[in-house]
Amino acid sequence: MARLSMVMIGLVLVLVLPASAQTEREKSCEITAQIVSIAVQDRLAGRSADAIKAALSREGSGVTGVYVATIDPLVDMVFALNQAGLNDQAVKTYRQQCLNF
Repeated sequence: MARLSMVMIGLVLVLVLPASAQTEREKSCEITAQIVSIAVQDRLAGRSADAIKAALSREGSGVTGVYVATIDPLVDMVFALNQAGLNDQAVKTYRQQCLNF
């Protein structure tokens, strides 16, 4: 589960960076963008929404706290996208929209 490791690495980076380096919104957007990235990659690999949700919700996935509640809507959002739109740009667009919210 290399994709889950990405979330864990991101969480470590967020925790290590000084508070002045990132706002709470930036932290939140980075973590949720990583969830979106994993969902995109897993959907492209043929995994179902339920399988992705279960994997991300599993203890040890790296998704913790308030971010667990974001798994279902983020995965559902990815599955609402057209197959052609499943790429790195979708994740970048999500991150930017999150930051602009």
